[in-house]
Amino acid sequence: MKAVLGNYSNYGYYSWDRKEIAIATKQECVFFYEVAHSAHHIIKDNLKSCQDPFQEIVAELSAQALALMVFTLPPIR
Repeated sequence: MKAVLGNYSNYGYYSWDRKEIAIATKQECVFFYEVAHSAHHIIKDNLKSCQDPFQEIVAELSAQALALMVFTLPPIR
């Protein structure tokens, strides 16, 4: 994972060929979304390099589930 400069086209990306997550924002939802793409790649190992609708739906739903788990669990003390 690495931090990158932001631009107007995206807030982050997952590079399946480099197996790298790049984030250009502080928003946790972007992090969860890119982690979801990474996990999908690890499990399926055949992600398409374009924005495939199925892959995007999986990433969106997974990111929402991760956010729900993280933000509703009590903090670790």
